[in-house]
Amino acid sequence: MIKIKTYLTHLFLAIVVAILFFMLICDFAKSGTVRTVYLDDTRIENIYLKLGQTTVLNFLEKSNKVAIGNKNHFNVEYVGNDVTVQPLRMVMDSNFFVYGDYHRYGFILKVINDPNYDDLVKVRWDEKEIDVKSEKSEKSEKVAKSGITIMAATPPPKPIPALSPMPTQLSVPVPVLSMPTPAPVPATAETGLEVTLQKVISLQSKQFILVDLMITNLKDVVINLKDLKIVILARGGSPKAILKEVVFEQDQLSKANDITRARLILFPNGDDEITLEITYETTLFATFKRTIVIKKGGSYKN
Repeated sequence: MIKIKTYLTHLFLAIVVAILFFMLICDFAKSGTVRTVYLDDTRIENIYLKLGQTTVLNFLEKSNKVAIGNKNHFNVEYVGNDVTVQPLRMVMDSNFFVYGDYHRYGFILKVINDPNYDDLVKVRWDEKEIDVKSEKSEKSEKVAKSGITIMAATPPPKPIPALSPMPTQLSVPVPVLSMPTPAPVPATAETGLEVTLQKVISLQSKQFILVDLMITNLKDVVINLKDLKIVILARGGSPKAILKEVVFEQDQLSKANDITRARLILFPNGDDEITLEITYETTLFATFKRTIVIKKGGSYKN
């Protein structure tokens, strides 16, 4: 009798454990996935949806509108920088485009009956297209493929590190202005700094201009880039552009031959030339000052 009771107790415990394990497996099977994808103007990503579930697309910029192949089959909502998508029925694949402040993102919506659907997709813009190539052969190949003319400053003595993804980086398809190579600022031990103009990009559709600068440390001391002042000089009474934002790759240059880049976002006022004044002054340096004039149409002078 005791053996029967012991057997029944063990059997009951085994059944309870099996039920708990089955419930855990079912709960795990219901959960979706969280992943990060990187897009550009030539890449479209699959998004896997499931009936009864909402998938969140997270962006670093605000989404203004969407375009969808069949809007009657999907429910789309905006929540801050997120776009939520929920399928209303099992349908064929549909294309889906999200238009942000600076980029257009392309997707293919796939409704599946599978536990590996997407719960959260972090969508990031692939910034590799703005990396600067220091090798002439790579430059020639890139120019040949794009069909545009790019002339930049003389390459620095060491490779330039690639830019980290930043939300302020703008990568919409834009014409790059053809321009002559600028004469470099005289590099002296007293100034300890060199700033050269790399590229000017005119965004006609957005009514602003991007200006890329290369900054080189000539001394074996720390240069804090927050002390670098960039202003637009007033010509004829008022500045000819508004300096919206300055983005640096790094916060400081710690030793000689360290190099970084800065991107300026300018909103021009009319068709007149824009004059930039760049200064750097600390107790360790003689005052560094450089003036760059950018004219409408792509030319510039030092």
